[in-house]
Amino acid sequence: MKFYNRKIELDTINEWVNLSKKSTQVGVIFGRRRIGKTRLIKESLKKKNYLYFFIERKPITELLNDFIEAIADLIDLPSGIQLQDFTTFFQLIVQIAQKNN
Repeated sequence: MKFYNRKIELDTINEWVNLSKKSTQVGVIFGRRRIGKTRLIKESLKKKNYLYFFIERKPITELLNDFIEAIADLIDLPSGIQLQDFTTFFQLIVQIAQKNN
């Protein structure tokens, strides 16, 4: 399937990516259903070293541990990490970012 007419959106995401190399950035993409948000994200991060993680409706502890499982192969994480809340999650993300900079 071809990807059309999203240059402005792709440029915005690429700007976030470039800014994230200098400092921590959070971007939020939202909109109505079925307008191509997921495709836009995946297209913009093609050929880049980023992880796309879809957040489903499930308990927070399951989401956090699914995330750990998803990144375990990408970075050197000690085994057996269990996250119970977002505070612990963000502390881990900061540690990973500091280690990789």
